[in-house]
Amino acid sequence: MDRITTSGAGVDESVLRRETKYDTQGNAYLFTSFDAATGGSIVNQVKRQFNGFGQITHEYQAIDGAVTIYTPYVEYQYAATSAGSRLTGIVYPSGYSLDYSTTVAPTATSAG
Repeated sequence: MDRITTSGAGVDESVLRRETKYDTQGNAYLFTSFDAATGGSIVNQVKRQFNGFGQITHEYQAIDGAVTIYTPYVEYQYAATSAGSRLTGIVYPSGYSLDYSTTVAPTATSAG
């Protein structure tokens, strides 16, 4: 946990504490910013989900408060274990995606 108990003049004090939580695999999965050095309200939050290999599969980012079931997320896609379980794609909340599956350089796909 990182917290600020005293700040200098002119410093934005909208975030005074950050906490990180870890899952049973040791992955940092929850990053929370608070508006007070102790207690307080959640300012913003990032939540990550991982597969059994410790690869990130989803990342939710709430820019105003805590992550909920409605929070937009980025999805990370991987090849099957038999194919090396490497990253094959990223899908953004807008529907924009990057495909790493068959090309040397990633190819982009527009949502529209």
